[in-house]
Amino acid sequence: MRRLLLLLMTAVLMMPMGPAALGEMETGMRGRTRLVSLSLWFGGEMAPWGYDVTRTDAGFRLSLGGSEMLPLPEETVTAMETLLETYGVAAWDGFHENNPDVLDGTSFSLTVVFADGRTVNAWGENRFPPHYREVTQGICELLAEPARGSAAGAYQYEKEGFGGDFLLALSENGSYGFYEGHLSSYMGRGTWSRDGELITLTEDEETGYAMTNRFRLDAEGNLCFLAEGSDNFPCIRVQDGERFLRVEQTD
Repeated sequence: MRRLLLLLMTAVLMMPMGPAALGEMETGMRGRTRLVSLSLWFGGEMAPWGYDVTRTDAGFRLSLGGSEMLPLPEETVTAMETLLETYGVAAWDGFHENNPDVLDGTSFSLTVVFADGRTVNAWGENRFPPHYREVTQGICELLAEPARGSAAGAYQYEKEGFGGDFLLALSENGSYGFYEGHLSSYMGRGTWSRDGELITLTEDEETGYAMTNRFRLDAEGNLCFLAEGSDNFPCIRVQDGERFLRVEQTD
């Protein structure tokens, strides 16, 4: 039953909340390359997914489309810069093509900005620029490991819920949901954000109860409830420091 509920919540939360904003990238095509930001997104039969990389005063950050900003190692950015220069991504600028004979398939969008002010805006639907596979697969492989640090996923309260498991799911698109147990008829929904190790869940009257709950992401990837600044949940009163344990979903 717990696995069924997790699958149900994940399916509900994975509905896209809108197109992700495309980022920018700054680079020199000869000699040193410097990345400011990059946005690569894919579409097709499933909901849009992709990556946004942004340079901030605190270093590079990676977003999976929601409000969570993950730290991105400098060496990962350097490898991405080399990949872009090696395959001449500057030549992709102005690539806007589609194949109307294919009803389904894959689409992509990529926006970059170079150090000299030139921009690259490219998108395609079942048509792709030269070295498309090498570039996109290379970027996805480089960002896969940092993306695993995301707090997005399913969690279970370490104690008994309201007549069953108390489940919490954080979606990559910035939405969340919870279900306190079989005796509750309410499934909460709202949005979540992350600032370092602080996770904040917000629900308003338009989606349900007006409430805010705060957690700390611990070293094991579990959520520790912070009573200070939290409104708590409708049926279960979670105590300060109690945990929601990350659930590894398997096939």
